[in-house]
Amino acid sequence: MGSIWRDIKITGTGKSKVIQALFDSGAYSNFIRGRSIYDGETPDDIGFHVFEGTKESILADGRTVPADMVRFKELSIEGRTLIEPKFLIWENLTWDAIIGVEVMQKLGIVLDMSSDSILFNKTP
Repeated sequence: MGSIWRDIKITGTGKSKVIQALFDSGAYSNFIRGRSIYDGETPDDIGFHVFEGTKESILADGRTVPADMVRFKELSIEGRTLIEPKFLIWENLTWDAIIGVEVMQKLGIVLDMSSDSILFNKTP
């Protein structure tokens, strides 16, 4: 057993970008790295659709940190699309993005940890 990650496509107001995302069943929210996505770009370069303000977000160790919450136009994962997905922007994220439970539920994604794969329900 290891980590489950896939390429995802985020569409913003400026462009679409394919990045690598970790699927985390322990995270409710989605996160995107605030600086230096794999090729040095930022969420601003993609162009987020809506800025929802700065929120306090809880880290795995219980600490809270401020994070900007934004909505992009679309998120596509293996042929399934979600309109206006919310992401919290974190500067020190290990992955380009983390997909949390809320998006997985909306898209009908099930994680199969025994084979490190993603399954889809027939109807999200």
